[in-house]
Amino acid sequence: MNTYKLLNKKYNIVFMFSIRKYFLVLSIMLTMLVFLPLVYANLPLYIGSYHVWVLIWGISLFMFIPKVFIQKTMLFVYLLGVYLWFMLQTFWSEMDPWQIKSLWGDYYAMIVAVSIISYFTYTKDYKNLALLSKYAVIFIGITALMTIIVSIIDPMYSRNISMHEMEKEFSEIYVNQIRRLQRWGAGTRGDGFGFFALIPLLIYHYKSNKNIFLSKTWIWIYIGVCMLALLRMQFATLLIYGFMIFILSLIKPKNRILTFVIFSILILLYIIIPAEVFASFFFRLSDTLQNQKVLSGYLNEIGMYMTLGGGEIEGNAVSGRLDIRYASAWRYIKENPLFGTYFNQRSTYGSLGEAHLFLMNKLTVTGLVGFILWVLPFIVFYKKISINFSKDFKYFFIIVLLAIILYGLVKVIIVRQAWMLIFVIIPGMYYLPLLNKNDNINIEEKY
Repeated sequence: MNTYKLLNKKYNIVFMFSIRKYFLVLSIMLTMLVFLPLVYANLPLYIGSYHVWVLIWGISLFMFIPKVFIQKTMLFVYLLGVYLWFMLQTFWSEMDPWQIKSLWGDYYAMIVAVSIISYFTYTKDYKNLALLSKYAVIFIGITALMTIIVSIIDPMYSRNISMHEMEKEFSEIYVNQIRRLQRWGAGTRGDGFGFFALIPLLIYHYKSNKNIFLSKTWIWIYIGVCMLALLRMQFATLLIYGFMIFILSLIKPKNRILTFVIFSILILLYIIIPAEVFASFFFRLSDTLQNQKVLSGYLNEIGMYMTLGGGEIEGNAVSGRLDIRYASAWRYIKENPLFGTYFNQRSTYGSLGEAHLFLMNKLTVTGLVGFILWVLPFIVFYKKISINFSKDFKYFFIIVLLAIILYGLVKVIIVRQAWMLIFVIIPGMYYLPLLNKNDNINIEEKY
């Protein structure tokens, strides 16, 4: 009898070890299909399909570890899904099809990312979570490098790859060139989130003197490659946010008060110094970066915006439309602040491009009730995942969260990359030192 129990126990250990390796492979595959276009752009259709691997992931969880589906964060995600489905079947039946697609796309990215982190936290497999994050860092680094290389061939690639099918003025020759370059694996706007989101966490490990798979020298090289990739992509907002969180990351976590003092001084200087001084700075910077066509034009627009005191600018200046878009979205919010602008009516909302303001659009479309239900999974997730985090790591984690939130105030968040980073990769980076341990340490005790 004792022999039977011993054999059964050994079998369970071997089975659990094999299952963990199986789910690690699946999670690495999903991460690769999010952060490594060099691979998924060259794979056969079904093998390189993110949706196929999501289906395999879901079926595998259901077969082997179904309790993952009833973890607390998952339950709040279900609550959001039920609310969206009910409202779309009833009170939001007149919602614009693009907004419906956007809602479910966001939800899809969220539930996949939450299911992955729920698996790792339920099984307490923090070492493999760290290994997954390690691979993600490598994938993002490769994509940053390929972005720089492709930008030398076509400086406009990262911007045009996401719009070439709807821009009628593009020639067939140029569209074919973009499609060929797509196989080179350069990043697009969504990959830019990875380029700037990893910076604070790498600086955290640099400052903490904990050994990870990157040496201190390689950490700075990696950060430099990511910053250069952000510059070459010519997405000015991503570059500005990358620079901003880089500066914040250099401030010691113990000096949080200093951070707020610095921001207060900057705001005070902005109020005191005449707008023409700031405008002149952006005009000069625009002239310096004339070879970066889009970035130079964007900086010039900011200078014009400041010169005009925030008024509307003729032409296609995105920076000049922000105040107009916010004013328009606010007008629609006031129609039905609780349940959104589409509640029991067809709405003209969106004609001024308000959907480009991710968070404001979410609030306008779903109302305060829907927005709160959307925020709850993030809150529940952070309270659970941060239990093991050190105070310093929490500081750097919050920097990334704030950066993405602030980005969502002015631009569209590419949710597949963003939610995978927030829910899975960034938490996993806390455990990177575990990969250098030879023994199975107690996470709760050591971390």
